[in-house]
Amino acid sequence: MIDRVKVVGDYNEETKEYQNITTAEEMSQRSGSATYTGVAGLWVADSEEILAQRMENDADPAVVAALNLTADFDSSSITGSMTNLQTNEEDMTVSGQIDLANGTISGGDLTADLTGTIETTGDGPDETLTLTGTTTGAFVGDNAEAAVGEIDATLGDGSFVGGGWIVEEK
Repeated sequence: MIDRVKVVGDYNEETKEYQNITTAEEMSQRSGSATYTGVAGLWVADSEEILAQRMENDADPAVVAALNLTADFDSSSITGSMTNLQTNEEDMTVSGQIDLANGTISGGDLTADLTGTIETTGDGPDETLTLTGTTTGAFVGDNAEAAVGEIDATLGDGSFVGGGWIVEEK
């Protein structure tokens, strides 16, 4: 899936940017709704500085999740959820759900609020943490065949959460 999105989005390995962002004119040709599925990766840290370092240097996010989005092109809105949360941390499990709400589509860009809970068990104290934040992104491809975005959030314990996501139309 990631390779396909890189192709339709014309991903530039040197600049780490997508060259084929869906234009407002191309988006105006879309109507009805579309479902997108993919993956999100989340990094967590006690400070924004450490978070930025982890996102730059750690290839593997602390938490991955399945991401499902529904774009309603007629109302220029987007909704969705991150489910099936998993971690690569030994002796720890995570669960929960993160919802995308109040999502809007403007031209080829999208933005949404993030709210949810993440439950951790195992190594360290068992916790249920509230997540709040935003996600921003862009549709890629000549017909909005995929979308990519970033995550900026905080947890109830004061931790900072950052990450990214990638989805393709089903």
